[in-house]
Amino acid sequence: ARVRPWFLILIAILCFMLYELIQAPFYGLGAYGFALGILLSTGLGVVMPLLALTRRLGIPFRAQFQLERPKLGLTLAVTAATLSLIPALEIMTGAMARRYPPEASYMEFVEMLRPESLPAFLAVLVALVLAVPLAEELIFRGLLQRILLRHSGPVLSVLLVALLFGAVHPL
Repeated sequence: ARVRPWFLILIAILCFMLYELIQAPFYGLGAYGFALGILLSTGLGVVMPLLALTRRLGIPFRAQFQLERPKLGLTLAVTAATLSLIPALEIMTGAMARRYPPEASYMEFVEMLRPESLPAFLAVLVALVLAVPLAEELIFRGLLQRILLRHSGPVLSVLLVALLFGAVHPL
């Protein structure tokens, strides 16, 4: 089935809006509420609508969004490289916080997320490490970048999606 690009862009925007709207009421509910909001918003705001769309169009979900099992060696290498960046990021974050102290409301939000138990920590970890990237990958790379790639070159499509991604993640 052929679907117009503007319709798919509208779907991406609606998924992102649903994702944000479902999360919002859970922000003040501590670590468990925060994690639950992210998990619900990923499932109900992104995965379910896109699954329904692909089924309606007769397109396999995994094929449409290029979902493949990660290779263990590559996964371990990326994890090791990411973890090796933590000390440098901590230094830069500390320097930035001294130069530009965060607002009190932001610090209150961060403190609210601080898990007080191992289960709360694991809930927040799953939400932030699995659910958020899944939702963002499906929307930005799975939909928007593939649409733009069909109508422009790879460099332009990557740049435009990167700009959109950055625009919805203000500092």
